[in-house]
Amino acid sequence: MKMHDQETKKFTEKEAEHLFRKYIEVCNQAIALHKDEPLFKNLFDALKAEEAHRPFELAVYDDQPKCAFSLQVKNRQLITSHPPSDVQSAWRIDLSELQHVVENAIEYIHHPDKLKLDWLKSRFDL
Repeated sequence: MKMHDQETKKFTEKEAEHLFRKYIEVCNQAIALHKDEPLFKNLFDALKAEEAHRPFELAVYDDQPKCAFSLQVKNRQLITSHPPSDVQSAWRIDLSELQHVVENAIEYIHHPDKLKLDWLKSRFDL
């Protein structure tokens, strides 16, 4: 497959879900490796103060919604849970971003500041 073909590939819902789960694995590996660094320490400190640990709702898009997930943090790991109640109000994350992170997992695990975690940081104004 040519590079151009990869950039314009349309993902099925199942492929998008798989890519999202791989993205979460990369995030969790980065968290585990850097849990005591300011980026994650501040997030987890803010989460401790959050009552009932409301789930984070994310919708994965390319040109349209492909899948959606609710995430919760348990034991300093991101865990997928039930689908969000309203996909339209969920934080949008692009499939191309997920694909880039998964394809360059080692880079993102060792340099978690490169992860775009706006969906997580926005809740705490970080």
